[in-house]
Amino acid sequence: MAHSHHVATLRAFIAQLNELRELAGSPTLSELRRLSRPSGKTPGLARELTESTTHDILSGKRKRVPGWPWVSSFVSACTTAAELTGLDVSTLGDTDAWHRRWRAAHLGTPTVQEPAPAETAPASPASPASSPFTRPAVRPQEQSGPQEAPRRTRQRPTAPSEPPLPEATQHLLQVYGRTGARLLHHSDVGNGDDCMRLAVIALLKGWPEEGRQWLRQAGDAGHADAPALFNDPQQSRAAAELAYRYGRHYQRAGPEQLSVAMFFYRLAGNHGQADAAYRLAMIHQSKGEDWAAASWFNRAASNGHPKAARKFDGASEQLTQPPWNTDGALPIGLIEAPAPVEPPAGDSPADHG
Repeated sequence: MAHSHHVATLRAFIAQLNELRELAGSPTLSELRRLSRPSGKTPGLARELTESTTHDILSGKRKRVPGWPWVSSFVSACTTAAELTGLDVSTLGDTDAWHRRWRAAHLGTPTVQEPAPAETAPASPASPASSPFTRPAVRPQEQSGPQEAPRRTRQRPTAPSEPPLPEATQHLLQVYGRTGARLLHHSDVGNGDDCMRLAVIALLKGWPEEGRQWLRQAGDAGHADAPALFNDPQQSRAAAELAYRYGRHYQRAGPEQLSVAMFFYRLAGNHGQADAAYRLAMIHQSKGEDWAAASWFNRAASNGHPKAARKFDGASEQLTQPPWNTDGALPIGLIEAPAPVEPPAGDSPADHG
């Protein structure tokens, strides 16, 4: 009975840590490691979050509650990630609240749901609508701490429910997605290249008015392609070509930008850009994500990519055969790097930031 109680308490705490990461915008393990590195600006971070340790803890492979120095670093890194994305950090809980949660888990005491801050209530209908040129303000963390968890012996511990995100933040995530919201946060609204990227994201995610606003902004900043895209009768197709070019630019920038490259390839591939779908499939295959690779090879083949059909046939056949069932790996013979393609005119890093 004592062992079952310990396991339940540990699982509840791990669920809370995973929920914190989700509320912070789902930063990658490498981002968490970078944000946790001690520096003069972050003297409170006590431990760097290595990818392997963080993965083992969040996936439940560790059988003990992580130590407080690790938890403190994780909370601080998630808070920083949320601030960089423009999310509301008041929903995450402060260090004191997390220390109480950690102590309860460490002692094997079930935790109860903590009250959500009053300021997280949805905005009134009279509030002004969010525009793509404004970002949600980050409010200070709540000063009133959560209630202490009472001691219980039989009740199964439960993770706190997810508090509602502010209306403006919900709008940004709905329009741009999490990766797009990060790009928005780091964009200069007076820079034509930045505005063009944001226009492409909004257009391809089904928000044409948002996209046109960014195109007007890009035109005002002097970007030569903005008027042409604004008036293009096949606007989605033209935007997909730009998304493909952005994906190539970020892929060439190195492994740290690969997730952004995949984001733009996915946008382009979803709108019929065959080479974007093919390149995305190749990335998934190189990462061992074979079902996703097969799906995107199929998408590329249906849009006329000359190599995709063969790759899809090979990947599909492999997925039905051992040893895929044991290690998830495709044979080396099925892995082929895409042929190098010279960038189109004007497709240089300087053109796309």
